[in-house]
Amino acid sequence: GVPVLFFSYEQSAAELRTKTLARLSRKENQLIRAGKIKGPDLDEAVKKYRDFGRRLTIIEADFHHNVGTIRLLAQRERRQTGKAPVIFVDYLQVVPVADPALTDKRAEVDFLVSELRRLARDTGASIIAISSMARSEYKRVQMSAFKESGGIEYGADVAAIMDVKDERADGSERIIDLAVVKNRNGRRKKINFRYE
Repeated sequence: GVPVLFFSYEQSAAELRTKTLARLSRKENQLIRAGKIKGPDLDEAVKKYRDFGRRLTIIEADFHHNVGTIRLLAQRERRQTGKAPVIFVDYLQVVPVADPALTDKRAEVDFLVSELRRLARDTGASIIAISSMARSEYKRVQMSAFKESGGIEYGADVAAIMDVKDERADGSERIIDLAVVKNRNGRRKKINFRYE
């Protein structure tokens, strides 16, 4: 029942909608995109999407969408709906930073994490920021695996890493652990998923 702002820095709104319809219908997104899936399976997925989609705003973010812009849109959403939004940032390392004093990527990520924490505090929003992983750490499920991880390690309330445990040869199914490697107000845990 709360508004959701999804800032996508890489994928279009159409791509994300298609992936969601694929997940809801359990059909391949390439077939949906090509218009080869029709009928009751897709109709039911569209109905489910509409149920929550009216509260979901996908923003095709670009170099204008820095933390200040995210803040303005979150404040506007809160004023219009009376509810603090849930904000997704996909993904942290590509959010633009306009401060010329920040000379390296690690300092930028630290700044972004700090600003997103401030935004959450000021607006009451829940913020989920997706982070890229350091290639050298792909097989290690620990805090240092987050790319430019200093700010993430200290600033995040909860940090989790998706770890692929097994995958079918045809790519139709994956077994994934969501490892909660930090939980400021609770316990750490591994949650098992089967992704079809």
